[in-house]
Amino acid sequence: VSPDGKQLAFGVATGHAAVWSFPFDPVAARLTGPGTALTTGDVEERGADAWIDGQRLVYLASHNNRQEVWERAPDAEPRVLLAASDWTRTSPRWSPDGTRIAYHRRPRNGAAERTDGVVAVLSVAGRQEQLLTAPGTGEVIPSDWSADSQRLLGACRFRSSDRLGTCIVPVSGDQGDVRRLSVDARLDMMQQRFAPNQRWISFIAVPPGDRSVAAIYVMPASGGPWTAITDGTCYDDKPRWAPDGRTLYFISNREGRSNVWGQRFDPDAGRPIGPAFRVTSFDRGRQVLA
Repeated sequence: VSPDGKQLAFGVATGHAAVWSFPFDPVAARLTGPGTALTTGDVEERGADAWIDGQRLVYLASHNNRQEVWERAPDAEPRVLLAASDWTRTSPRWSPDGTRIAYHRRPRNGAAERTDGVVAVLSVAGRQEQLLTAPGTGEVIPSDWSADSQRLLGACRFRSSDRLGTCIVPVSGDQGDVRRLSVDARLDMMQQRFAPNQRWISFIAVPPGDRSVAAIYVMPASGGPWTAITDGTCYDDKPRWAPDGRTLYFISNREGRSNVWGQRFDPDAGRPIGPAFRVTSFDRGRQVLA
C-alpha cells in the first residue's frame, strides 16, 4: 500500500495450461510416479480427453485467436483434426471405439446465442462432421458416450433462459431428437458421465447465483432421484469413474488449491461409502491444476 493509502502495488503470475499425464493406480487411489508433459504449453491447451487405451489424446488449443482441435498419438507427431476461426467448441469427447469425437460448436460471433450452436460428431479418419442437432433448437454440451456408442450424454437447455439439465442425444436418428432426463430450476447440471455399468450418471450441480460452490450427485441412467456424493460447501468438479465403478474421482478446492480427490461408491446401491479422501498434492510444488 502506498504511504497515502490511495494505491496498491501487487505481482501477477502468468502462464499457459498444458496437458500432463501421471501414472495412477485407480484401485489404490494413488499416483505411482512423476508426471509427463504431453503438450508444450506454448499456447493455452485444455479440454483433454484420452481414449480408453490411454495412448491417444484429443484436446483444444488456442492459437492466434483461433481454436484448434488436436490429436496426440504415441506413434506420430500431433496433428490438427479441425481448425477454424469461425467456431467455438466445447471439449471433444472420444467415442468408445476411438473413431469419432463429439463436441458442441457455435459461431464465434459475440452476438450469437448459445442455442445457435449444434452438436457435431467428427470422424477422426475422414475428417467429416455429422450434425446431430440444428441451430436454434437448443444447446447440448456432450460430455460422454454410452458404451455402445449409440447415445451422447450431456448438459442441455432448450432456451437461453433455462437452467442446464441432463439430456440424451441419439447418434443415429432424426436430427434434433433430444431427450431430457432431468432438470432443476435452481441449479445447472454439468459434467455428466455414465458409470461403467451404465446404471448411473454422475454430474455436478452449480447454483447460478454462486459459482464458488458445486456439488457432485449421482442419478439413475434413466433419470430419477439425485443422490448427493459431496456436500456442496466448496467447488467439486469433473467427476470421473474408476474403471471398476467403485470410486468417483474429482477435482476439489476444499483445502485451498485444487487437487484430485476420491469417493468410494457402491455400484449396486448407487450410494457413496465413507468420507472423501485426497489423492494428489499439487499445492506443495510448482504444478497447479488449471
